[in-house]
Amino acid sequence: MKKVLNFIKKRKLLILLLILIILIIVLSIKIIGIFTENEEGAIYGERLSGKSVKIDTSKETDTIKAKIGESVKSISIRRQGRILNILITVNDDKSRDDSKNIAKDAIGELSDKIKEYYDIQLFISKDGDSEDKGQFPILGYKHHTKENITWTKDR
Repeated sequence: MKKVLNFIKKRKLLILLLILIILIIVLSIKIIGIFTENEEGAIYGERLSGKSVKIDTSKETDTIKAKIGESVKSISIRRQGRILNILITVNDDKSRDDSKNIAKDAIGELSDKIKEYYDIQLFISKDGDSEDKGQFPILGYKHHTKENITWTKDR
């Protein structure tokens, strides 16, 4: 025991320096861990957890086209996470209000399960050079817990 105490007394400065270096290394590792989070998680975080509702976008597009096909030039649906993007290009003779009604009809063709699970974004555009071309595009959004569509502010 005396040998150990003598060893510690003779090398007190060296032992303190060694303990200090070990503490600095441990603290550095902790600080690096705080600033570098694990980025391997999902893009949308926990928002996608829970019961998933499968959707066949081509089938849904065909269903909507069957209902409103004569009123639009094109329609497409793209799923991104829990968001459905519905892109509609309306005919040149359709007004802003007619276009909004077409979009409501398009959403009405989706099943209740889809409407209750997915947020829906609507992008309505017009290709031609009609008088009301300046009022397009129209953007709408429907949250999965709401019944109504929120539209962009009228111009």
